Amino acid sequence: MRPMLAVLALMLTMLGVAEAREVARSVSQGVVVSLTDENCRMLDRVTNLPLRATWTEKGKVYDGCYTLTGTGQVLLFFDDLTAVVAPFHAFDRPM
Repeated sequence: MRPMLAVLALMLTMLGVAEAREVARSVSQGVVVSLTDENCRMLDRVTNLPLRATWTEKGKVYDGCYTLTGTGQVLLFFDDLTAVVAPFHAFDRPM
């Protein structure tokens, strides 16, 4: 995603003008990790991962937060205390 579009989407979401949308998804071995442009719901616990992610596995959904690094990595932290680092190329853009 282009940096200016990401900033605009984040600002609109913060203002309540735009609905959250999935910006990338990774599917592997029955696990679906979705990255959204919505604010993280755990900012009281994780302040440096500002955007919302979800991890879905075996019908259970874990809420999480993420950020993109300058080196092409996605840093994720989930409410079950799982921390993950994944390359951005492991994610696809939604249709």
